[in-house]
Amino acid sequence: MKRRRFRIPTGSIVLWGVLLLALAAVVWLAVTREPPPPEEEPERRALPVRVQPVVPRAVADTLTLPGRLEARHDARLAAERAGRVVAVRAARGEAVREGDPLVEIFDGVWQAHLARAEVEAREARRDQERLDALRESGGVTERELDAAAARVERAETAVRESSVHVAQCTVRAAFDGVVDVRFVEPGEFVREGDPVVRLVSADPLRLAFSVPERDVQAAEPGRGIPFTLDPLPDETFEAEIDFVSLAGDTRANTFRVEARVANPEGRLRPGMIARVRFTRRVRENAILVPVAAIVPRRGEDVVFLVEDGHAIRRAVVIETLIGTDALLSRGVEEGDLLVVEGHRDLADGVPVRRVDDRDGDRAP
Repeated sequence: MKRRRFRIPTGSIVLWGVLLLALAAVVWLAVTREPPPPEEEPERRALPVRVQPVVPRAVADTLTLPGRLEARHDARLAAERAGRVVAVRAARGEAVREGDPLVEIFDGVWQAHLARAEVEAREARRDQERLDALRESGGVTERELDAAAARVERAETAVRESSVHVAQCTVRAAFDGVVDVRFVEPGEFVREGDPVVRLVSADPLRLAFSVPERDVQAAEPGRGIPFTLDPLPDETFEAEIDFVSLAGDTRANTFRVEARVANPEGRLRPGMIARVRFTRRVRENAILVPVAAIVPRRGEDVVFLVEDGHAIRRAVVIETLIGTDALLSRGVEEGDLLVVEGHRDLADGVPVRRVDDRDGDRAP
């Protein structure tokens, strides 16, 4: 039996040869090709910000304290003698002067006592004159003369006492003021000590407020104190300190301060609530920054400064607020460039570029 030979077609050999050559070329290129250079990190875009230099200045460290306007004199005038009210001379709201009659009480009984005392005084003086005429003739003793003089003195004292009782039947204004309340009307009966009129002084008034213990030394008599009132928000008034209490309120650790307020036009009224601007001291070289430039982050107050074209995060400590500015006790120094606009999206180390109002690209 004749054996058959297996033969590979010539076309297949050529095809496989081409494939092997292509594979070898790919491997060679992969081995010999240089790796591409690493892509460079794109440059970070500088954010526009507006800055202002930190310049220390003198500033008044001022407290806003609650106060109240009070009448310097506010009295309930009482009847000194019992009796029927004959007349009430002053109407409510009427301004009166010291000594003006306000309420009259029936004084008929006291007028009778006065008339009797005057009669007795005249008789005592006549008796004394007769005895004095007999002194030279010796018809009277010294004892009788002394008794006559004592009788005259007693009679004149009774006249003065009755005159006082009559005067006490008229209640008069104890000071210049305004009749605020009338407690009686004509025809009513009053007893001794019953209030008949409330009289309130209108000019000047008293501004009363309390100062914390640590600041009481700044409350000096004669010092001017500005204040405002809610009913008149567009006006600022002035008072002058005339009293500082010696003993403080142990419950609040404060001291009462009173200041005199002129009120010639009567526009201010006792009982009005005041907002007192009390300057406890003037700080030299104080560091103030706009409150809007401070950002609260993670429980602390932060500002951003510009150094070498980058934002620098800086924690600050606010001592007090003065209007739209914050007085800082730590964190910022003279000459620092403070970011006042465009700081909301900043982070520490971010590139920034300064702009101003003339630039077309404003800080956000």
